[in-house]
Amino acid sequence: MQRFPFSVVFVGFFMLSLVFAGGLKKRIVGYYPVWRYRDPDNPVKILDIPYEKLTHINFAFFTVFPDGRIAPMDTLEEVTRLVLDGVIERGQRVSLPGVAHRNGVKVLASIGGWEDSEYFSFVARSKRYRENFAKECIKLVKRYDFDGVDIDWEYPGYVPHNGIPEDRENFTLLMREIRNKLDSLSMVTGRYYELTAALPASRKHLQFIELGKIDKIIDFHNVMTYDYYGVWDSLSNFNSPLFPSSCGDGEYCIDGTFKVYTEDFGIAPDRINIGIPFYGRAFAGCTGPCMPHSGVDTVLFNEVKGYPIYRDLIKRMGEFVRYWDDDAEVPYLVNEKKRVFVTYEDEKSVLCKARYVSSKGIGGVIIWEITLDCVGEGKFPLLDVIYREFEGKREEKLKRLFRLLR
Repeated sequence: MQRFPFSVVFVGFFMLSLVFAGGLKKRIVGYYPVWRYRDPDNPVKILDIPYEKLTHINFAFFTVFPDGRIAPMDTLEEVTRLVLDGVIERGQRVSLPGVAHRNGVKVLASIGGWEDSEYFSFVARSKRYRENFAKECIKLVKRYDFDGVDIDWEYPGYVPHNGIPEDRENFTLLMREIRNKLDSLSMVTGRYYELTAALPASRKHLQFIELGKIDKIIDFHNVMTYDYYGVWDSLSNFNSPLFPSSCGDGEYCIDGTFKVYTEDFGIAPDRINIGIPFYGRAFAGCTGPCMPHSGVDTVLFNEVKGYPIYRDLIKRMGEFVRYWDDDAEVPYLVNEKKRVFVTYEDEKSVLCKARYVSSKGIGGVIIWEITLDCVGEGKFPLLDVIYREFEGKREEKLKRLFRLLR
């Protein structure tokens, strides 16, 4: 019988332990918005979340006030407490953190968001308010048993949200204060708490972020690689192109953003999560990308204000002709009669993005958001594609390791 040196056997068992412990698994971070819970059309309650296909859930959102206080979204305060403290589902009392933890999934408190970023700049520019905010983060973590905090400031330096140039340095100071407070809590509990940030995809917004310094403070970068184009642009284009479209800016795509982060700022790929949207955008008055349009569609998607989600789109495919853009590697839908163009994601484009993550050594993905592709009966087609791609790569590594040890 062939005998292997002890070192080979030891390394082999060590690598196997990493595989089985999830050490080679990509991150799959799904945002769960509190307002979806009370939506009668939302099929994903606490017990319906596919925890086995996620590594993290970012609970969105908590509101920040100018003096650093943090509170549940004012219109959904009661729902927030129910979801986090416990609510009756299928005859049992459950909470989102409780069920997630039983399934080995981390839950982070996501603070801010597009509609609640107007006061971050006031907090960040004051030492006193930064300290208040960090203390409030600790209260949240302890109160609801969160595994950390995700800061979603959109964006430092963004004037419409009261941003100022000094946000560049102040954002770093704010994040460092939170990190210090989380580390102090870890000394008491013996448990590590993560700190992440939802970060912009464009160089325009990155100029107000000390990305290299932030990289040393946070656990990973959640890069919002969607909403590259929308009705705010003069020409129709794709929501989340993997590569540039024929009329797109070379940096306004996932590949372009990845190069900015890794080549221009030196961020390691495995510290990045790219964003994958489970929603689309509907343009009126045009029949394809790179065309003048008349704004948000108010004919076919008036009820969702031109923001169609995957589970609704697939029910209406008969109203459209589907096309595939070979440059951007994304699909799109066209209704010629109504003159509506829809940019969205399907299983093919999501697979392209997941394979891009695997090929580039990227750490994982963030998903906005995890209720949008549930088509009923526990089926999550887009999430399943991501999960299979990442788990498949993991199984390939396991097979290679077994062959090595033969």
